[in-house]
Amino acid sequence: MSMNRHHRDATLDAEVAMGPLTVVPAWIAQDVMILLATLATIIFIVRKEEHPEAFLMEMFCFTFLYAALFEKKATLVGLYGYGRSLLMVFNVPLTVPLVEYLVVYAALRMTAAMRMPGWARG
Repeated sequence: MSMNRHHRDATLDAEVAMGPLTVVPAWIAQDVMILLATLATIIFIVRKEEHPEAFLMEMFCFTFLYAALFEKKATLVGLYGYGRSLLMVFNVPLTVPLVEYLVVYAALRMTAAMRMPGWARG
């Protein structure tokens, strides 16, 4: 219990010290690269997938209803924390669940290209 209180106090101290936005050039560059990769993936999905609406809905649901909620829970219980980004989902930078989806989508495309049976793709 005291660990969570200590973590919350440290988080508040960090927010006060860093202000409303965490300015770390490497993190900003990383966010920009992930957002550009996401935009490229969306364009790829729209142009190449037979049913792009389903993949875009999957991206939305995975990002906002799955990954972001688990990341939020992990930060609330004190497993780890994030700095403040311009685009946040709860207390998690948007790019965190987005990059998780990009990995899932790439893995699904790769297994389809390898002609793996449907049951083995998950």
